[in-house]
Parts: sequence; C-alpha cells; structure tokens
Amino acid sequence: KNKRKMDAFTQENKDLSEPLADRRLEQQQLEDKLRSYPKDKMALKNLRAHCKKIEERTTEAKADYHQTEKHLRKKEKERDDLYRRFQKAVQEIRRKADLSKNAVLE
Repeated sequence: KNKRKMDAFTQENKDLSEPLADRRLEQQQLEDKLRSYPKDKMALKNLRAHCKKIEERTTEAKADYHQTEKHLRKKEKERDDLYRRFQKAVQEIRRKADLSKNAVLE
C-alpha cells in the first residue's frame, strides 16, 4: 500500500516538475524585465525628449525654408522687373537710334 502511494507521489512529482520548471523560467524572465524596467523607462523618457527636440528643429527648419522661398520669389520678381526695364531701355535706345538715323538720311 505504501509502495503504491510512493509510486503515485513519484509520478505526480514527475508530472509537476516540468510545469514547475516552466514557471521558474517564466519567473526569472519576468524578474529580469522588472530589473531593466527603470532603465527602459528612463531610455523612453530620453527618446521622447529627443523626439520633441527634433520636431521643434523640424518646425524651425520648415519656417526657415518657407521664409527663404518667399525671399527667393521676391528676388526673382525683382530680377524679372529689372530685366523688363532693361529690355525696354534697349528698345527705346534702338528706336531713338533709328529715328536719328532716319533724320540724318533725310
């Protein structure tokens, strides 16, 4: 009778030893995660701060880009206006030269 109980306990012990080993491994993994949690939390905080700085710099860069683009359009308009005025002056000089040439010929 004791032999049967002993065999039953031995079998139950074997049956429970694998799940126990699995639980101990899981416990160890969770403890490892728990130990690294403060470090991970600080790393996340630092990454968020870094991300915020990058977003601010991106916003500033976009504003600078738009300002530069606006300045470029203004300068292109000035250039085009100067070129038109130059072309008109050249045409006026040619017209006057043609008039004086015609006056000399008459």
